[in-house]
Amino acid sequence: MLALLAALLVTAGCTTTMAAPGDTPVPTSTNPPQVSGKAAGSLRVVPVDYGSSGVVEATFDEADKGQTAALQRKAGAEWTTVSDGTQDASGRVAFTVPFDPKATYRAVSPASGPAVATTSASAGTQWQKTFSDEFSGSTVNTKAWSPHNDALYYGPRMCASTYPDMRSVEDGNLVMVTDVATPARAAKARAKAECKYGVYDGAVVSTENSYHFQYGVVAARMKFSPDPGQHGALWLQSYEPNGGEIDILESFGYKRGVQNKTHRVLPDGSIVSEGGYIPNNTPKTDRAWWDEYHVVSVEWTQDEYIFRVDGVETMRTSKGISQAKAFLMISWGSSDWELPRMKASNLPSKTYVDWVRVWQEK
Repeated sequence: MLALLAALLVTAGCTTTMAAPGDTPVPTSTNPPQVSGKAAGSLRVVPVDYGSSGVVEATFDEADKGQTAALQRKAGAEWTTVSDGTQDASGRVAFTVPFDPKATYRAVSPASGPAVATTSASAGTQWQKTFSDEFSGSTVNTKAWSPHNDALYYGPRMCASTYPDMRSVEDGNLVMVTDVATPARAAKARAKAECKYGVYDGAVVSTENSYHFQYGVVAARMKFSPDPGQHGALWLQSYEPNGGEIDILESFGYKRGVQNKTHRVLPDGSIVSEGGYIPNNTPKTDRAWWDEYHVVSVEWTQDEYIFRVDGVETMRTSKGISQAKAFLMISWGSSDWELPRMKASNLPSKTYVDWVRVWQEK
């Protein structure tokens, strides 16, 4: 299934060349060229396992668009070339490799002849895991996750709310359910709004009361429901000054697809939003995409966001970056603007979360 996402293109403005996840690189050279002793760039090893594949990104100090670059893995005292690519206009190149958090890498450009190398690094030397839930218990861990606006009908959700009985842990997954509201809940909603398309129950969990962080990598392995009329997401929220909302992945079902989106409220009250449906939106056109789990992530730094789905970059932006601590949110339900597409005959509908992890730089 990972091969389906090989068709996803890097978002406009990012011309990084990378192999498709699942195309496992093989060593191409065990006799790398001599390189300068001075580091000529930096290397970031993404700490996420995208289903046996990982991502390593190099940035060379002197950009040379189109120049070949090689990723080398250290083996004892030697360096072995395991992947290659070409620099973009920023001197950046991303490589796909088998996931190994202990492996040490460097990038060399050009791949032969007089060469320069980036710093060397491994995921273990760059990152530390600061949050993880593998959902291995029998109930939702209330020390980590708490409700968020349960049983409220307000704003864009006058006809849809969330309730504790719509979330559970089963077989190593957080299970989020959407269904037609119970009569009592429907009556509560209709006391406020007409709700001509019906009233629906959904689920949400949040770390608002337990875990906040600033900058890092967030990833989750999830399987989304394909049913229309529903709105699910893995996202980050901040209510602090200079904060914002980071929608790591929003799902709207088959034929609508998924998107990356960010929002930030500026001091003058205006909102800066970036992103949208992912390029070459495979989830919109391929029903089979919804039958599999997918690893979604965002790398959040002071300067940019980098979004990936199954290791393929889907959006990169340096606009409207949140500069405040945020907390994790996982939601599955609906919003009033989605309800015209809702089909009660499809319900109950479920979305599954296998794990959620956060890493921050050491």
